[in-house]
Amino acid sequence: MTSPTEMLNITLSNGFRDLYHVDYINLENPWYNQLQIDKFTIHDKLYFFMGDVSYSTLMFGACLIYNVDLGVREELDNIHDVIISGDWTLDKMYSMTEGVARDLNGDGAFIEGDDQFVYAMNDSGNLMNFQYSSGEAFVRYDKDAGTFVDIFNVDRMQTIIEKMIRFYHDGNRGLQSKDYTALFNSGMVLMRSAYVGSCVNHREMEDTFTPIPYPKFDTAQERYLSMMTGSVLPVGIPSTVQNVDAVGLILEALSEHSSGELNRAVYEQVLAYQTMRNEDAYEILRLIHDGLIVDIGYLTLTGGGEPLKWIMGNLVVPANNNVASFYEKHKKTVDKFYEKLNEKFICLN
Repeated sequence: MTSPTEMLNITLSNGFRDLYHVDYINLENPWYNQLQIDKFTIHDKLYFFMGDVSYSTLMFGACLIYNVDLGVREELDNIHDVIISGDWTLDKMYSMTEGVARDLNGDGAFIEGDDQFVYAMNDSGNLMNFQYSSGEAFVRYDKDAGTFVDIFNVDRMQTIIEKMIRFYHDGNRGLQSKDYTALFNSGMVLMRSAYVGSCVNHREMEDTFTPIPYPKFDTAQERYLSMMTGSVLPVGIPSTVQNVDAVGLILEALSEHSSGELNRAVYEQVLAYQTMRNEDAYEILRLIHDGLIVDIGYLTLTGGGEPLKWIMGNLVVPANNNVASFYEKHKKTVDKFYEKLNEKFICLN
């Protein structure tokens, strides 16, 4: 068990067994992440899985953490009601937070620690979650064609980028924070980028907080989508293992058992009752879990094509809305990366 990037490196060096050829492992069972299995089955081969046996799949779903009490003080709509109604969208996030950022000391400048902000992030890469929560990716593996295909939607990404530039910059709402955990704990920011397990960092906070999903693109989008971050720990069977069937039997048994007791313990004890402040948080937590997605582009792309993976941060922070030219600049490099990756998978055992 290690990071998806390292798992892929091990895979490409023939370091793992193909899970489709391991007795006792039934990858159709619900304790395996079916979305990940589908997206990472390449040329009918699968070398690692995500599932309930690795509790990191429960802890590392991307989310926003929202200051409920600050929302009350600012007389905002009840965030729980907005989310449950399906109305938490990019536009709603913008309209709902108008006027929340405040120059508290009246010096005419918005400075971390002195003033109030709407949204804080540690790194501009955090902004990519708004892309995936809107249902947009840049590559997928096409099983029928037997190759990776470009699915970057320039027009839709243009809309997402423009909405996020407006949200981040209008009224000084957004901030790239030196220590956004401490800033959030101080009660001077409405929400911060996070992952579900990072709620534990706010146990000493005075204000009530709750995890919330990243917003949908619009109300026509069927559900909230939450990215499985790169900190998740997939599971693979090393090619050096001799008694593969025995390992398969143990993994299947552990996975089945984890889907019950471990899953409940993580949500009901570790997250819901040790770190949350109200019953609404548990309902939203399950909503985030139900919308977890796994993107093969985010978890595989490295090298010269990476700027396209981080397009949200690369364009939103400098307020550059020229999506088409940015895409064209990096498209060939990304295409070559996936052509080579496809060739490597064909040659794997």
